[in-house]
Amino acid sequence: MVKLLGGEIEKADLLRKIGRIEQVAGARPVKLASGKAEGIKAWEIYNGSGLEFCVMESKCLDLLYAKYRGVNLSFLAKPGAVAPEYFNVHGMEFGRYFHGGMLYTCGLGNIGQSCVDEDTEYNWHGRISQTPAENTGINAEWNGDEYLISVKGDMHEAAHSHEHLVLKRKISTRLGAKSFTICDTVENQGFKREAIMLLYHINFGYPLLDRNTRVVLPTSITENYVNYTKSDEQAFRHITDPVDGSSCDTYFHRPATDASGYTSVAIINDDLRLGVYLRYLRKDFPFMVEWKNMVSGDYALALEPCTQYPLNRMSKEAQKNMQFLDPLEDRTYNLEIGIIDGKEEIHDFEMKLFGAIKLMSVVLIFTKRNIMPKCGVFK
Repeated sequence: MVKLLGGEIEKADLLRKIGRIEQVAGARPVKLASGKAEGIKAWEIYNGSGLEFCVMESKCLDLLYAKYRGVNLSFLAKPGAVAPEYFNVHGMEFGRYFHGGMLYTCGLGNIGQSCVDEDTEYNWHGRISQTPAENTGINAEWNGDEYLISVKGDMHEAAHSHEHLVLKRKISTRLGAKSFTICDTVENQGFKREAIMLLYHINFGYPLLDRNTRVVLPTSITENYVNYTKSDEQAFRHITDPVDGSSCDTYFHRPATDASGYTSVAIINDDLRLGVYLRYLRKDFPFMVEWKNMVSGDYALALEPCTQYPLNRMSKEAQKNMQFLDPLEDRTYNLEIGIIDGKEEIHDFEMKLFGAIKLMSVVLIFTKRNIMPKCGVFK
């Protein structure tokens, strides 16, 4: 059976009702043709559930936008889509080529503010997002009763006599699914040990983001980056109207996990009865940044799983939590992004999430006391 539009249909019956599968799902190659976006190659992917997203081949296979049943989910920054040739490594020029989008990948040499390490200048949030993909491919085919769609490509962050890091990315979804997955493998193809930093800048915008939108984020520690104080819980969980002339807030979180080590966070608009969740292993991304930008004209909220807080590679905090790859070593990171559709799904998501976190807290308490109960639920 094929799951489609909230119901199920036999594969044969579906094929009887369409001419080609692209009538309900597929990947359209497109090329942007105006302004600073001219020349950007991309794929528009749609999978029959109402979920659509645009993957930019010219920019790290990052996501320019995402929509669900016609409702925009992502933030598009003032510069819009900007081709890689406008990239500038210096200082705050980042703001002139940052497109926002559903996904903006930060790394691999730096996340956070620009800095200089020995003879290398690192720009704000790194170079990888401005790197065109190589060895790209699109695959869309039936596998039994499932119609699978995926895009893949490699991005090289490399310099003569310096590093050679390769980000191998695959983005996958299937017919009828209300989610997609990002699988990244970072490989050190050089012959010296290299530091790596990785942050997924996942940006939400209007109309999903609006007054009274909620951030669902079970967290054990939260600090406001501006003053390093313990944050008021209501401040980071609730969204306000845009404010003229205001400034952004950035919160540093240590998210909780379920018993399997997974972290789930979400942004939910109860008025639209719509939300988006992120799910990933916390061992891959031990830290979470929340960028809450209630500024008029730049109205956005980003949830950012990361390998360390974005304080640039030279900061003591980054050095303390830095990940390294030995020569020819690789490491894989996975992230699922999905839709929460309707009042019932919102309720079920929150009940399951906080139930799992509560259960995990019980497990941790018993573990500390070395009296794990002999109960199947804890196996």
